[in-house]
Amino acid sequence: MNVFPQIVQSRIRIYEFPDGEDLAEMEEGERRENSRMKERVPFAVVGSNTVIESTQEAGKKVRGRKYPWGVVDVSRSRIQFWLFESVIFVQSVQKPS
Repeated sequence: MNVFPQIVQSRIRIYEFPDGEDLAEMEEGERRENSRMKERVPFAVVGSNTVIESTQEAGKKVRGRKYPWGVVDVSRSRIQFWLFESVIFVQSVQKPS
């Protein structure tokens, strides 16, 4: 399910990745990473300070959120928090001139 058209229709402002002149100033690796991140918008962020029982592995405790459809384990790599972290802490930090 792609929610991007709803974001546009609702005029919700989201982070705009560099393009144009800003993109031209980036190194090749940065341009690739920028493009990869832009394709994954919008990001969803899930956090939790609650430890609950996993629905995947009986008896295993995970930090997560429980929903009617299942449990979101916030430490699982499929959530890709590293991607969001990269946008916030790496991509968005302006390089010194």
